[in-house]
Amino acid sequence: MTKAEIIKNQKEKQVELCNEFITFVKNEGFIETIDKVGNFSTKMPLFYKKLSENVFLAFNIPTFDNLKK
Repeated sequence: MTKAEIIKNQKEKQVELCNEFITFVKNEGFIETIDKVGNFSTKMPLFYKKLSENVFLAFNIPTFDNLKK
């Protein structure tokens, strides 16, 4: 197996894991939106879930753009 093939396989695995994680969080009730303000990473996916009246759990995937390229 060549170096290029190994890198390609690793990238495919990373994208697959990312997609599985996104599916998981959506199934857990998280909402996906785009960060327009830039608190996390502007114009990147942002996931959030309301936990109580004024408490939210929010996160992003900092390497999302790199995984999808």
